[in-house]
Amino acid sequence: MKYTKIPWTLMPGSVYLPPCLGQFDLYSLMVCGIILVMQKLTFAFIAVVLLIFVLTGLYIRSAEAEKKQLRSQIETQQISDLHQLPSEEESATRSAVPSKQLGAIEGSLSFPSSGIPDTMEVCAEHTKTLEITCTGEIQKSDDYTFGFGYQLELTPGSYLVYAQLPNDSYRAYYSDFVLCGLAASCPSHNPIMVTVEPNMTASGIDPQDWYDTNQ
Repeated sequence: MKYTKIPWTLMPGSVYLPPCLGQFDLYSLMVCGIILVMQKLTFAFIAVVLLIFVLTGLYIRSAEAEKKQLRSQIETQQISDLHQLPSEEESATRSAVPSKQLGAIEGSLSFPSSGIPDTMEVCAEHTKTLEITCTGEIQKSDDYTFGFGYQLELTPGSYLVYAQLPNDSYRAYYSDFVLCGLAASCPSHNPIMVTVEPNMTASGIDPQDWYDTNQ
């Protein structure tokens, strides 16, 4: 039987399809199948390209929106910072206010045994606020009565000064007993109020009253 090859045609506006119908020779069927597969692959490729194009457009739009939002936040923060900046008048007023000046106290230390414990602290209690400021730094100098003393910086005000050991509630105050000479005949152990003034050091504040039996 003899087969007649029909020429392949493509109608305007139609998808190209080889005239496989009616063709029974192996060559025509193979060519027809290859062309159909290539058409499907072409459509899939076009679909992928379109999808990539759409996703790229969406990403670009999202990135632009984020940039605008970030730019808006930066501008808002800059405006807020400008509002928080002090004016020239406020800056001049602040610079005109002097910082709070400190005073100091110092004195000699003693202890009713041989030597000064390394753990001894000297504290000053503000008579109004009851705020307590302490130092554990013991000074060694011949300027002190027994060779040991302390120095403590404080804000101006009135204080009661005492020495103390850790885990011991006893307070060895700077008291009338100290000024009396630490003698057994001295009747009073009342703490003495010390006044601290700016830029001045009150000397001779010796917290040495370790003998108050009423504590």
